[in-house]
Amino acid sequence: KNLEEKTQFIKYTPRPDAPGYNAAASQRVIQMVPAQVDPMMPPKHKHIKAPRGPAEDPVPVLHAPAQKLPKEEREKWNIPACISNWKNTRGYTIPLDKRLAADGRGLRENTISSNFASLAESLYVAEKEARQEVRMRTQVQKRLAMQEKDRREEELRQMATRARLERGGGVSSGDNSDRGTDSGSSIEGSEDPDVQVAARQRDNLRNERRK
Repeated sequence: KNLEEKTQFIKYTPRPDAPGYNAAASQRVIQMVPAQVDPMMPPKHKHIKAPRGPAEDPVPVLHAPAQKLPKEEREKWNIPACISNWKNTRGYTIPLDKRLAADGRGLRENTISSNFASLAESLYVAEKEARQEVRMRTQVQKRLAMQEKDRREEELRQMATRARLERGGGVSSGDNSDRGTDSGSSIEGSEDPDVQVAARQRDNLRNERRK
């Protein structure tokens, strides 16, 4: 019922030069209805109470007369200007000592921990042990390589001895060993390809050992 009482009908005549003007509707009627208000909505304006003033006047703070500080005291209270290591918008040339003074590196006390010495010593001992292990491993490998070369040379010598026995028709191995270089020359002059290959391999092994 209150909504119907507050509803109003307004009649007006639009202007011809207004946008959306229609000559057929020379006059128009609009209905004004009050907007719905939520009764549970909190108030939009708050009532703030002004703080109560002091009951008595504040006690005045009495200051001693200003005294001129001595030069040493002024130097103690002197704070250097902030110098940025990233921004220099005005392009000033700032000395390095001023930068270091502003950085505060000179005020630090660098202390070396005792663990650093133990770490360095342990690294040195580990490196020494590693070098010794590498040296021993290299020596073992060289010894194995020498043994392998000796074994191959012995096999080639036996092959050459058997070839000489087969070719000479049962000549004793003692005579062949006593001949020395004569047997080698006879092997080189022989026509058996197996004997020549064995002799050539044996000579190559001897040359490698001499190097």
